[in-house]
Amino acid sequence: MNKGIRRILTTILAGACITVASAQYGNVYDTYSQLGVGRVSGNVQAGQMAMGGIGAAYVTTDLVNYSNPASYAHFRNIMLTFGGEYNSYSLIRGNSRTGLAGGFFNQFAVGVPIYIKRKPTMGISFGYIPYSQAGYAFTMNDAVASPEDTINVNLNYQGKGGVDRIYLGYGATVAKGLSLGINGSFYFGSLLTEKNSTSEATGFLNTSWEQNLRISDFSFDAGLMYTDTISVRDSLGRKRQTPWFITAGGTYSYGNRMRAKTTILGKYFTSTDITGTPYLIDTLLYRERSTVRFPSTFGVGFSFGKINNFLIGTEFQYQLWSQFRNSNGQAEPYFSNSYTAALGAEYTANKPKGFFNKLTYRAGFRYGNSYVAPLGTPFSEFGISFGVGFPIIINALLKDENSRVISSMLNLGVEYSSRSHPDPTITRMNSWRVVLSFNLRERRFYNYKFK
Repeated sequence: MNKGIRRILTTILAGACITVASAQYGNVYDTYSQLGVGRVSGNVQAGQMAMGGIGAAYVTTDLVNYSNPASYAHFRNIMLTFGGEYNSYSLIRGNSRTGLAGGFFNQFAVGVPIYIKRKPTMGISFGYIPYSQAGYAFTMNDAVASPEDTINVNLNYQGKGGVDRIYLGYGATVAKGLSLGINGSFYFGSLLTEKNSTSEATGFLNTSWEQNLRISDFSFDAGLMYTDTISVRDSLGRKRQTPWFITAGGTYSYGNRMRAKTTILGKYFTSTDITGTPYLIDTLLYRERSTVRFPSTFGVGFSFGKINNFLIGTEFQYQLWSQFRNSNGQAEPYFSNSYTAALGAEYTANKPKGFFNKLTYRAGFRYGNSYVAPLGTPFSEFGISFGVGFPIIINALLKDENSRVISSMLNLGVEYSSRSHPDPTITRMNSWRVVLSFNLRERRFYNYKFK
């Protein structure tokens, strides 16, 4: 096997193993992640996150835009993307404030163009994306009245886990400027929940309840995209192409009924002995197979700009969380349909001289209603983001500027977001999110094309 190909395949396999394995230890700190299948992840691509998360009408040759698989038709080089993120949370309730933080690898994707008669008209992509994460721990105190006395009971709740997604997608140009694409995804993961009620009162029957919800099934999402350059007519009436372009796109994610398996282990015990070991009274083991209905998602977007210079895009996304069903077949009373509107832009000077003239600058804004609705009213969410794409340049030390080639990009995205509720007794959350991703498209990749 050619050494270059072997090196590429080794990098891809190692990156996939590291990313998926590391993601198992990723944490989100959100009390409301105990609902449904955890807190749903936003766009994990650093470049797109820095622009408010837009993707339905985002055409680029620098990264894998898996939010709209129709973009795969625009691949020009084999690309490898991997990265991670760091989150810092501030939970606020009244005068109480709690700070938490955590980081993890969050993405891995490969994009491959398919050339037909030396023209790239199709593309495939595969990779890993987190769908949701759960992470919470809190304690409550309660009092149980009896004929003889009132017993103080400690209630402890904690949970962790999440659902991940491995996808394989295909996109193709079906007409001039029009491309279609589809992702087939396998969703898998587990959500661990533990609830304990304990008391030091003599004879009190303590309980420990552990639930493991495992999800594994297939689903799909699809997209379409139309992009074209703007043409003008010269003084002689001849049509002339300009570097200006417009793009419109749409996406749809199917809300499938995912196969699930629930295992519940219940333990009943009295207070501990002198060694700290509880007196176990009884145990209960329960298993059940069921389904969990995921929400469908619709998205539309529009962008315009100047090729290799700047882009301005907007997007609107709507999710049908009212169709979500837990493993018991019931709707989640705290869920409601949600929407997000986003606006983003990127700019690259692309001047022949100067390192800073080759950087890509990005900024964005998003606003919407969360799918979590305490007391029947959804959270309001907004985020402000910015980022920079740093080129990785081959032959960077050469004096001749024209001999330097940008082969890859290191993308950094930072977002500040806030989640608020009109009721002051509901916990609010402010957070910082930092995403770093490497987008590799080495020159040695150019020799390996499908023809």
